[in-house]
This record gives sequence, C-alpha cells and structure tokens, in this order.
Amino acid sequence: MAETVYITGHKNPDSDSICSSIAYAEFKNKFENKYIPVRQGKLNQETEFILKYFNVPAPEYIETVKTQVSDLNIDKAVHVSKDVSIKTAWMIIKKYKIKTLPIVDKNERLIGIVTLSDITKKYMDTNENNMIAKSNTTLKNIIETINGNLVFGCEQMLNTSGKVVITAMSTENLGPFISKNDIVITGDREDVQIASIELGANVLIITG
Repeated sequence: MAETVYITGHKNPDSDSICSSIAYAEFKNKFENKYIPVRQGKLNQETEFILKYFNVPAPEYIETVKTQVSDLNIDKAVHVSKDVSIKTAWMIIKKYKIKTLPIVDKNERLIGIVTLSDITKKYMDTNENNMIAKSNTTLKNIIETINGNLVFGCEQMLNTSGKVVITAMSTENLGPFISKNDIVITGDREDVQIASIELGANVLIITG
C-alpha cells in the first residue's frame, strides 16, 4: 500500500498557497503515490470564492505537520503473557537484547512491564521456599524451568500451595520437614519418594 503524502503551503494560507498545494498534488498523482493537498489555517474570502467558482473542494485542514511517533519506523514490540515462566522471560530479554519486556493480557493489552533487574532480583532471592506458591505458577513452567520431563500426573493435579523442600535425610527424619502439598526435590531414592508422598507431597522432582 502506497504511503500517503500531504502537500501544504504556509500557515495562515492565502490563495496562492492553497491553489499551489492543490495543483501540485494533482500533478504528482499522475505519476506516483497518493498525494493529498492540505492546509494549516482558515480559508480567506478570496480563496473560498476561487474554489467555489472552479468547483474545487477545499483542502483538508490539519493542525500540525510536526513529526509524530506514528511517523517513525517503529519495531514491533516483543511481549509475553503473564503466565510465562521467569526463565522464559529471561531468555527472551537475552535473545532480543532488551532491558524491559511488556506483559499483555489475552487481548494483547499492556498490563505491566518486567525489567531485567526484576528478574535478576527474583533469581537471586534464594531464601523464599514458598516462591512457587506465591506466584501460583503452572506445571508447564516448572518443567520448563528445570528442563525436566513429566513422568506421571497432569496440570489439574498440581497444587502449589506448599513450600519447596530439598530432602537429604533418612525417611525417619522427613516428618518435620514435609507438609501437605509441598514440592519435594529428592534423588533417585525410592524410600524417600514413597515417604514424601505419604506425608502429602504434591510434586516430586527427582534429580540425578
């Protein structure tokens, strides 16, 4: 689609200014893009008479010809939904070498912005063992973040209301540490896995 080009004379136009913009636009339209004559001021009586006499419509009035943001070649913004994982947001920021990432709703309306410092702070804050519960994250995000594979279960079975527990003790000592709906990280130890489930763990993350 051809770009529209507006042709105008000076502000507070006289008859010469108006007629010149009309004539030049008419001439240019015979060769290339769509040119439109415009004016930046009110028509005087003489100009109104001339246009009426020759049955020529008056140029459209525009308030300003200053460059606007819409006139720039703006890159399409990279954006994500609020449901993506922090890891995904981090990877997008790195890929596109940006410092801020717009967050949009399902209608692609802006609802916020996450910055590189926001993500860095969250990654470095390792003292929060209930971070997953607070963020109400999805099973997909958990699997994606740890580069894991789902062996059993589904999204509907996930309950992130508990805390994250790393087990490195015998099964006899698990009781005080694991509560209902906890996310338990353990090694390939069948006895610990069974004990964790019996204590109410909702998710088992098996390493090693």
